[in-house]
Amino acid sequence: MGNEIASGLGATTTSTPDMTFIWDVIEQGASLLVQVHYGVGTGTGNTGTARIPLGSAAAVPVKPAPPQNITVAGSVAAAWGDNNQSYVVTFTGQMVCGGVNNIFSANNIPIIVYAYLN
Repeated sequence: MGNEIASGLGATTTSTPDMTFIWDVIEQGASLLVQVHYGVGTGTGNTGTARIPLGSAAAVPVKPAPPQNITVAGSVAAAWGDNNQSYVVTFTGQMVCGGVNNIFSANNIPIIVYAYLN
């Protein structure tokens, strides 16, 4: 049994939440299904997904929910431990709420969004 570490990111203007992003990973056979649930304020009704093949270090684009004022524009990648039993998932790109806020990976340095350490 391992330990999971997931990211939840929020951005605010003064004290009002503008956007929320909650990251999750589901192991499915020979791949990881990366999900980001997001929305305006504290909502998380939109889901972006990406599937990373087991053992692959290649970046995979996140497929966001249909175009709207808030979106995820970028890709995810995994760094794998021994025998692919542990992994760290990173995001490179932008989590955007149009005209309000932007959470981004500065200088294309990835943001750790999920880890499973076994």
